[in-house]
Amino acid sequence: MIVKRYTLGFSAEDEGALQAALEKLARSVRAIEGCDGIDIERHVARCEMLFAERWRDEAAMDASAAAIDKPILADVLRLADDIRPDIYRLLS
Repeated sequence: MIVKRYTLGFSAEDEGALQAALEKLARSVRAIEGCDGIDIERHVARCEMLFAERWRDEAAMDASAAAIDKPILADVLRLADDIRPDIYRLLS
């Protein structure tokens, strides 16, 4: 399994809109073949949200880029002040 995690910074006025956009993106990504789940965590004190995608394998993760709903992703990118991606490989 591979976990791809994004840390998204946000401003206080965009917090609710970013949360809604991430939930919409999560529904879209969950429908992609090979996605084993999505987690969203909110850290208000740090003005950050974590968006984690769990993928069956690297091929599924790579193929997901073409399948992601671009308008929904554009909303997330517009609302986030900063995005830092990390990729983790988990042993099963």
